[in-house]
Amino acid sequence: MNEGVPSNPIDKNTKWNKIPQIAWFTLFILGSVDLISTAGETMIIPAIPDIINEFNITYSDSSWILSSYLIAGAVMTPIASKLSVIFGKKEILLTLMILYVIGTLLAGFAMNFSFLIVARVIQGLGLAMFPLAFSIIQTVFPKESLAIGQGIIIALFSSGSVIGLVVGGYVIDNFGWQTIFFVFIPISILTIILINKKINIPNEEILINENTENVDTLTNKKLSKLNLIDFKGTITLALLISSFLIVLSNLEEFDPQQFQLTIVFTIITLISLILFIFFSKRNKNPVISLGIFKHKILLFTNIILMISGLTTFMIYQMLPILIRNPYPVGFEGDAIKVVEIQFPFMIVLFLVSVCSGFLISKLGNIKPTLLGSTISLLGFFSIFFFHFSEFAIVVNLIIIGIGISFLQVGGFNIITASTPKKLTEISVGVTSLLFIIGMSIGPVISSLFLQNFKSSIYENNNYLPSSEAYNLIFLTAASISLIPTILILYIKKIK
Repeated sequence: MNEGVPSNPIDKNTKWNKIPQIAWFTLFILGSVDLISTAGETMIIPAIPDIINEFNITYSDSSWILSSYLIAGAVMTPIASKLSVIFGKKEILLTLMILYVIGTLLAGFAMNFSFLIVARVIQGLGLAMFPLAFSIIQTVFPKESLAIGQGIIIALFSSGSVIGLVVGGYVIDNFGWQTIFFVFIPISILTIILINKKINIPNEEILINENTENVDTLTNKKLSKLNLIDFKGTITLALLISSFLIVLSNLEEFDPQQFQLTIVFTIITLISLILFIFFSKRNKNPVISLGIFKHKILLFTNIILMISGLTTFMIYQMLPILIRNPYPVGFEGDAIKVVEIQFPFMIVLFLVSVCSGFLISKLGNIKPTLLGSTISLLGFFSIFFFHFSEFAIVVNLIIIGIGISFLQVGGFNIITASTPKKLTEISVGVTSLLFIIGMSIGPVISSLFLQNFKSSIYENNNYLPSSEAYNLIFLTAASISLIPTILILYIKKIK
């Protein structure tokens, strides 16, 4: 692979309004898929304190409300990518959406925490819709306008955060947290119908076979191609991620039984890591190609995107707890207050993602990505120093949102521009997988601080997190945010 990062500036004679109409139509239909999957994540954020109280769980346990959804999405992403090649993108996309609807429906009837987590896992399988839709967009948009399509679909992904948060906050405050899971089911079903009837996504390999072979032979070939899926690597990756997060979530006050459990899962983590590397080297089609780590630009850009997901979800996990806990360790707000504080952040994510796509198409991908990493770094350090009022949090979240938008759209464009065309889908799939893994780690890190640093205030069978817990979360996010800035400067140097 070429070490350079083509900036792909848009030709002066090429205008965005020359993009085919079918490309726009496909973009917004598939963008609604991403919107739904993100809404499924953020609509539950204002309810985290309610779930903690209702099921009497610890702050560490509460991290699995978000992480279980994300881990399922991470594991399903590479599987869905391979299945889409065998059975067709449209068919797999519809299957994922149906799984999402089933999981969402089950979550609404959860009577205990374990059932809720199982439902969230099923719901999370649908998160693989995002990278699949993202790869489809690359097939319908002209190359010179691809950054525009990427920016808009990421913006629609972000708009799901806005809609999920707003609707979730209102529904939780008026009807209870279980009701949020029923709100998006009609919209999801409508989207399934539109994709099935209006979107045509031909799979070239399948079409060629269908012209030359009978149905039975074609079916057997498809089934035989299931061997292309690295099931061993996928299973060990799932064990690796899950056991690692369990180790993090169990790092609480010393408890002999808890300590023994932590040791067991630490061993499982190490064994899973060794097996994952072993299976990946032996498989011709590994779930994550280890060769990607030899390409500096792809490696560093994946780390950048992974960290952006991690830091964002650190904030997602802790912010509703800070807002809704009583004074002096919180702002004594309700679910609506969570929405009011996070809403400007979500809006900025949407608007700037759209603008950054157009900017990247003209200026290239390095400068906007560097700008985004610098702005988000300043935002995270600012929120560490100034988070003692609701207004200060809102302003700092807006700064972070601007930075993350440029960073993520630019980062994804670097990945697609740096990868040979025939490997683009695999590369984007790996990037999406690592991005989701980063998001799944973020809530666990936040919960670790929330669980370990407690105040003297006791409420709902829990000592509430202290101000020190929030300080450490913001400081950790700010410190980690240094890494993307350093890496993008290095990418600029070797470009």
